[in-house]
Amino acid sequence: YGVEAQLPVTVELPALHLMKAIEDTSFNNSFDKRIMYLHKLNEDRLEVADRIFAYQQKVKVLFDKKSRFRDFKIGDIVLLWDKRHEPRGSHGKFDSLWLGHFKIRNFA
Repeated sequence: YGVEAQLPVTVELPALHLMKAIEDTSFNNSFDKRIMYLHKLNEDRLEVADRIFAYQQKVKVLFDKKSRFRDFKIGDIVLLWDKRHEPRGSHGKFDSLWLGHFKIRNFA
């Protein structure tokens, strides 16, 4: 289909304590590289988490601009969400998702 096949391959990296135990300079050098790589990976993860949080805040602000929050008072007539229809698709096409007209008498 015009796409290069990708085979599932498992790459095993030697454990850090094994690399540290070996006294050879080439392995010590690769140990230092591995440590630096892990620190960089951790920094990248933190940066991504910060970006995700900033994006979520931006989306929240945009949603709050569009939505109208309403204050209900005693005596208002409201509809009640029918919890029987919580799982998606459990109601019919013409089934109402809301229950009757209710008048607010007091707040709990």
